[in-house]
Amino acid sequence: MDNPPGGRPFTAEPLRRAVCSVVCLVCSSIATKKLGFTPDGTLPARLCVVRLVAFCCNHISFRNGGWFEGSRPTASLFTTLEKLSMKKTLIALAAVAATSAAFAQSSVTVYGKVDIGISNAIGGATKAETGLNEAAGSRLGFRGTEDLGGGLKANFILEHRFQPDSGAQTNAAVFWQGRSIVGLSGGFGKVDFGRDYSAAFWTALGADVFGYDGVANNAASTNAGTNPTRLANVISYSSPTMGGFMAQGSYAFKETAAAGVKNATSVRLAYAAGPLSASVAASKNHNNTDYSAFGAAYDFGMAKANLLISKGENVAGADIDGMTLGLVVPMGAVTLKASYATLEVGNVKTVSQLGLGARYALSKRTDVYTSYARNSKATVDKTGFEIGLQHNF
Repeated sequence: MDNPPGGRPFTAEPLRRAVCSVVCLVCSSIATKKLGFTPDGTLPARLCVVRLVAFCCNHISFRNGGWFEGSRPTASLFTTLEKLSMKKTLIALAAVAATSAAFAQSSVTVYGKVDIGISNAIGGATKAETGLNEAAGSRLGFRGTEDLGGGLKANFILEHRFQPDSGAQTNAAVFWQGRSIVGLSGGFGKVDFGRDYSAAFWTALGADVFGYDGVANNAASTNAGTNPTRLANVISYSSPTMGGFMAQGSYAFKETAAAGVKNATSVRLAYAAGPLSASVAASKNHNNTDYSAFGAAYDFGMAKANLLISKGENVAGADIDGMTLGLVVPMGAVTLKASYATLEVGNVKTVSQLGLGARYALSKRTDVYTSYARNSKATVDKTGFEIGLQHNF
């Protein structure tokens, strides 16, 4: 056959081509492992590998091959090796992209609060002596979500509570005192399993301008002495919001054979539209006590006012009646708060409390605060005060 222009006679061409291809693949693999070549390597690095392969082939086995002219590899060899290198690059990048997409579908957030201040509480039973205490519950939590596709998500929350002044666990018997739940959410709403807030808790909490925190908190009156904040062994459900309405429910298994202990239930219906919000709630507790409440709030812009009427029945069968009024006035970085609350057990008034407070935001996550409260029905230490620092992360 005729010689190619400028070339040499072909000899056993198919065999040479096959052997050359094998050598190229072997050298490329060696370069990848031994020379540190990676899929994101630069073009000069890949050309160095090509020239190395070409040099070996030209001077050892293929001196007379049609792929070489003189001492330089022709475009065919460059093209073959470059395509091989590019294929490896594309495959590796595709794998990285697929892995990144998978990780992007799930997330875990670490959050928390550290609160400490100088305080003296009302009542004398706990924290009556002036000292370092927390107003809000200091916590460390983990919150995560995974996108399961089709609008369905898996969620979890694990929240530990601690006392920053001593480092001790707030509840010695429960490590994840705040919450420990796992559940699913989607177009149907949200369902969680574990240790969680009761449905009725959200109505009670919304009426306390101090958020159950500090010496001026109104937990006693808003809960009417019977509504539990949290339930263990609970299934919780929250509906999607439709026309401003949303519903919540909790069902907690007793998980004990002890006499008199019942499964607990808690329900809530809430409405919010513009400046107006309102909710009703009811619960039947493990100890067979009852709780019900109605709360409403209106945001006037310059101030927000709220009202809660609560009723309960204790284990002795006595009626409990609570009333809470609150006012919040935002003024730039300063927020002023005031509340008045009462509680009657039977015909005896046990709480008649005035609370005043102020917070100053040093940043979006750090506040300094002070509160004052006086309960004229307290038997000892009728007055409480605090000044402290809170950081959220």
